[in-house]
Amino acid sequence: MSDQNEILLQALRSGPMTALEILDTLGIARASARVYDLRRAGHDVRSEMITVHNRRGEPCRVAAYSLAVQTAATPKAITSERMRAQ
Repeated sequence: MSDQNEILLQALRSGPMTALEILDTLGIARASARVYDLRRAGHDVRSEMITVHNRRGEPCRVAAYSLAVQTAATPKAITSERMRAQ
């Protein structure tokens, strides 16, 4: 995985980011290409369309990228494991 992919992956673990935030914060110009790479590498990167305002105050829709929340085990799975152990 490239350095930019690693940098973006670490940043997305902290929370969602838009392409402009990725450019401003991380210096990665082609956010969608890096998201594509991360998805191809098996990471569950989600896109949510949000509304922001441009410099003229007009509403614009952009994608906010985030990593899907993953839990180690759901309560139902934990309960099932405990039942089998008894």
